Amino acid sequence: MLYGGGLWRTWFDRDLNIAGKVIIKSTDGKKLESRYWNANRPLLKIPNLAIHLCREEQPLNKETETKPIFASSVADSLFSGGVEAISDDKFRIDEKHFHTFTELIAKDLGIVRDQIVDFELNICDA
Repeated sequence: MLYGGGLWRTWFDRDLNIAGKVIIKSTDGKKLESRYWNANRPLLKIPNLAIHLCREEQPLNKETETKPIFASSVADSLFSGGVEAISDDKFRIDEKHFHTFTELIAKDLGIVRDQIVDFELNICDA
């Protein structure tokens, strides 16, 4: 939920990055550890209506008009082949997230995708 009187329109039509904390299983599967991850590339954008189509200054609905769009075609183009499903997906990673996105996280962290348990990510300016 968004609060306050921020300058939300400054986030429109700019390249946005994703960064945050990823919880992973250790290689032996007995411990959990956290790692910080930064995509270091623009993956999101909050689109805006062209200025000539939006002349009236209307109040911004922060709940519906500030949802970022994930460039899934960009993530898909990063990987030449399809991403295999996780065989024992007890944390439901495949059900909750894009396969290519979790593969991107795993490659950047130098782990296999089925080690990812969950993550908490934030959007930042690219």
